[in-house]
Amino acid sequence: MLKFPKISLARLKLKNLSLTTASFELETKLENPNNLSLILNRFQYNLTINNRNWLSGIKDQAQPISSKASQTLTLPFAINFLDIGQSVYQAIVNNESLDYHFSGNLNVGAADLPLSKVDIPFLTDGRITLQR
Repeated sequence: MLKFPKISLARLKLKNLSLTTASFELETKLENPNNLSLILNRFQYNLTINNRNWLSGIKDQAQPISSKASQTLTLPFAINFLDIGQSVYQAIVNNESLDYHFSGNLNVGAADLPLSKVDIPFLTDGRITLQR
């Protein structure tokens, strides 16, 4: 029986900080629990931190996921404090842990079988500490 891959946040790293903007790398971990390789055809995602939308996007580049393995997907992005508020700037400067809501959709197919593409919604919540 085919099992759905699982996705989670692995790390949120601060790359650069100025008075008006901050750039980050979000690392997500994608786990394939199956005995066959999968192909991630499309990755649609939305990240909310402290009830503010930080990141939304779609990655349409096909990417293989080996059987019984995990893979890191890195999403670089930047935020503007004028758009999302100075409270976020203070949370970053004070190195506070942040509440997150990460949701979206994975579109996967099997690399070894003529399996049609399947959409898998995901949703995960928690707290994450910003790494520098």
